Amino acid sequence: MDLKQHLLQFGTRDIRLKIKVTAGSPKNEITGLMSDGTVKIRIHATPEHGKANAEIIRFLSEESGIPEEHIELITGFTSSRKEIAIDISTIRA
Repeated sequence: MDLKQHLLQFGTRDIRLKIKVTAGSPKNEITGLMSDGTVKIRIHATPEHGKANAEIIRFLSEESGIPEEHIELITGFTSSRKEIAIDISTIRA
């Protein structure tokens, strides 16, 4: 899945991305979309002391090419279901 292209389809400056995370996986990967549009992600880091949350931001940055400082965890700090805010105002297709 090309995350950057998926995000650019929306045509807005800021978007919210709902994700469902499985932490402690063998590798970081996007595994698909749920019926409600939630992106399923597996993360290698364990969900302790914010390690998985930090790795989610790094992983989404790497996958999308969007700098980490433009990606922010909004909700779900201790939950597997999270909402991410992404500022895409400086991205060019």
